[in-house]
Amino acid sequence: MNSKERGEKMPEVVKSDANVILQKIIDERGLKKNYIASELGISPSSMSALLSGGKKFTADIALPLSKILGVPNSVFLNKSYS
Repeated sequence: MNSKERGEKMPEVVKSDANVILQKIIDERGLKKNYIASELGISPSSMSALLSGGKKFTADIALPLSKILGVPNSVFLNKSYS
């Protein structure tokens, strides 16, 4: 029986405020949201939704985003996954 079958909640991989952290990095570095969206392979509207919390921030986004921004995975993830 796995944790889901036992009714246990899986730990969140991505930090709950990852979108806020990303917005802070964008603002501090003066980056263009469209540039980051392009590098991630998502539309500008998806990037806006990600930043506003309307789109779920997943590890599939966090890992390449960490590489694009040159920051450790731990900036967006609760544990250091590689």
